[in-house]
Amino acid sequence: MTKINLSDLSQVSETLLIPLAVKAKESTSTTPLFTDPKSVEIFDRINTDGVIIDGGAISTHGILVRTQVIDNVVNHLLLEKPNSLAINLGAGLDTRINRLDNGLLRWYDLDLEEVIALRRCFFSESERVKFLAISVMDFTWMDEIELLPDDNVIIIAEGLLMYFTEQDVQQLLLQLSTHFPKAH
Repeated sequence: MTKINLSDLSQVSETLLIPLAVKAKESTSTTPLFTDPKSVEIFDRINTDGVIIDGGAISTHGILVRTQVIDNVVNHLLLEKPNSLAINLGAGLDTRINRLDNGLLRWYDLDLEEVIALRRCFFSESERVKFLAISVMDFTWMDEIELLPDDNVIIIAEGLLMYFTEQDVQQLLLQLSTHFPKAH
């Protein structure tokens, strides 16, 4: 099998490999906190030569904990409202949709164009799963979200906000709260 090369990714976008590697490694450990077969499948298909895939022990533990916490929160919200709408900001190669999909959830994965192009190698869009190839800071993407009356909106920004200035984060949160006032 030919491995997928990452030569088109910027240095910042390459960081998507760190959480992918952590989740894949955890899934194959003898006593995993969670299993994520899709992460294993993707990681096995990528050429990681010359790319940083280890963020260190503290980063690894943080990724594992935040994955579990976010999964638990989203699962809880889906139990309350199974037909929710999730917006995954800075999606990278996140596989949460594969772990949590209940058959009713509508999902948007948003990331830079180069990352969405890579994402398309492993995931497909459908009526319920959409990709948005745009910077999270280009707020025009918010108008592309198809909101239904009484939508329960869940916004995920896992491992994303650290790449922005405090002012950018404040601006993003203001825009999110304006466009999606009742979002989780």
